[in-house]
Amino acid sequence: MYTITKYLTLIITMLTGGLTSINTHGLEIPIVKQNGGLYLSTPNRYVYKGINPNNYLKFNNELWRIISFEPDGTIKIIKAENLKNIPFDENNQNNWETSTLNKYLNQNFYLSLPKDIQDQIVNHTWNIGAVYKTQKSGIALKYTVEEEKEQITTSKIGLISMSEYIEAMDNSKTCGNISLIFKNETKCQNYLDKIVKQNNLEAAWTISKDEYSESTVYYIGNTYFPDNMANSNFIAAMPALYLNKNITLIGDGTKQNPYQITKTN
Repeated sequence: MYTITKYLTLIITMLTGGLTSINTHGLEIPIVKQNGGLYLSTPNRYVYKGINPNNYLKFNNELWRIISFEPDGTIKIIKAENLKNIPFDENNQNNWETSTLNKYLNQNFYLSLPKDIQDQIVNHTWNIGAVYKTQKSGIALKYTVEEEKEQITTSKIGLISMSEYIEAMDNSKTCGNISLIFKNETKCQNYLDKIVKQNNLEAAWTISKDEYSESTVYYIGNTYFPDNMANSNFIAAMPALYLNKNITLIGDGTKQNPYQITKTN
């Protein structure tokens, strides 16, 4: 009887939004509803928000940041050190599938990683559709997500999307969609912008192309708001990837004690 009651209490708590932590990959991580930290995004998906949440991960002997714990059990992460300035596409086109940056990341960058590191990276789908096609995309995050899903590709390495950048803001009333971020540039910053600033870079590419021009892609970073930029410009590539769902982590996610992979089943 106690076990059934405990189970029902857990289900009710989840349905009412009262979940206070998650157990995942060997960790118990608090769930927050304001300020920086790990938030419940959609059922079974959790994202980090804020200017400096405790989402540091030591991977390949470098610091990365965890973007999200995904419903399929994978962990999406982004590189936070030693970033490279590079064009999105040398032919000045904004299609991620055919871009020279995609080729560089999935060949040169990926093949430069040690074999044991490569084995922890999974082939995954990426939403690469054009965004801000309609005013609705500008005023609601869900429409940006829908537009990104209109074109999908599969690969080992990619970049963050505009919806992921927006979702990393912990002040959704001020910075919860593209239009608000344009309007409130100085107030809309998160840990992804901080990565750019800490690496002394001007800006960084997203994977999201602009609907209105075949030669522009959205970018983020530093004191800049997300906007489109000519693909031939040299700005930072922040590689993102999905980790194997069977890994186990230790640590507390701080910069001093980042999460580390202890094993992969």
